[in-house]
Amino acid sequence: MEISLKLRKITDPSFAEYGQAVIPRTGTPDSAGPDHNWWDALAVAELGSASFGVVEAVNTGDYRQASLEQHRHTKEVLIPVEKDVFLVLAKADAFEGVPEPSKFAAFYVPAGSVVILNEGIWHKAPMTLADRAACIVLYKAGTGSDDKLVLDMAEQGLRIQVTSL
Repeated sequence: MEISLKLRKITDPSFAEYGQAVIPRTGTPDSAGPDHNWWDALAVAELGSASFGVVEAVNTGDYRQASLEQHRHTKEVLIPVEKDVFLVLAKADAFEGVPEPSKFAAFYVPAGSVVILNEGIWHKAPMTLADRAACIVLYKAGTGSDDKLVLDMAEQGLRIQVTSL
């Protein structure tokens, strides 16, 4: 089965089924001065003792998602720091029964944005149109070893492709 995804621009309302999106420098700052603008508490993610990491998206020219992973009990925060990325996501129940294309999406995430994935959302490392793009990753310490399920899409009989870039 092939699932073709059109890249969607991320906004908090469009992303609500998957988590929260914080787009930089939108809305009125909570505080401002000649040397700064400050937006406070744009989102809250209960992470407990957090682990910080970096994932680097490398442009291979192939925009298929070969595998997806899920953290059933943990939110994941992704912050593209230098270049724009895009994420292929699936709802928590996407693999219960026959996968429905409506349970999958691809979102364009500008650098400097913050994405908070809800518990259970299927995802993998971001992709990029740039040569490389780094993202800071935050989640509860131990998530990578204690709360990670990975599915190979070929083994699921799926080919997930981002077709509209």
